[in-house]
Amino acid sequence: MVKLEQFFGVDLSKREYDLTSFIRSVGLEKEIQQHASTQALEKQFGEGNRVVQISKRQVILKSLRTLLGNKFLPYDSIFYRKECNTSSDSDRRYGAEEKLLQFSLMIASGKSLHQIEIEKFKPDIQYLREQSAKPDKLLNKLEGIMSEDTRADILAFKKKKKGGEGDDEKDKKSSFWQRLFS
Repeated sequence: MVKLEQFFGVDLSKREYDLTSFIRSVGLEKEIQQHASTQALEKQFGEGNRVVQISKRQVILKSLRTLLGNKFLPYDSIFYRKECNTSSDSDRRYGAEEKLLQFSLMIASGKSLHQIEIEKFKPDIQYLREQSAKPDKLLNKLEGIMSEDTRADILAFKKKKKGGEGDDEKDKKSSFWQRLFS
C-alpha cells in the first residue's frame, strides 16, 4: 500500500515525461508488476506501446485512490516562499502532499512537471488541493484529465482491435478491454 511519506522529497524535475522513472521514484513498480491486465498488454505489445502506458497510468491512479481520497492541508501560498522546516510535521506533510499532487497531475495529464509548469496547465495544484475537501472530487478530476488525454488513443486502439476478428474472438477481447478501461 502506498503511503504519503513515500512522496516527501521525491525528485519530479525531469524535463521529459518518463513514466517508468516516475514509477520507480515513488516505489510503485510492485503495483504495476502485480496488475495482470497491464502485464498481458506489455507482453503482447511491448513496454513502450501507448496502450500499455495508459494502462500503467490507470493502475497508478487506482493505487493512489486512498491517498487522494483524504483531505489535504489547505493551500498555503507562503509555503512556496519560506524556508521549509522539514522537521515540522506540518511542513513535511504539506511537502509530501505537494509531491503527491504533482505526481498525480503528471500521471493524469501524461506530461512532465516541467511541461505542466511551462504550459501553465489547468487545473493547478492549488485547485486540486481545494478539491480534496470534497470526497472523491480530486480523484474524479484527475481521472477526467486522464480520460481526456487518452480518449483518442483508446478509441483508435479499440477500433483497430475490432477489425479482422471473428465474433467469438471479438466478444472475448471486448470484454477484456471493457474491464481494463472501465
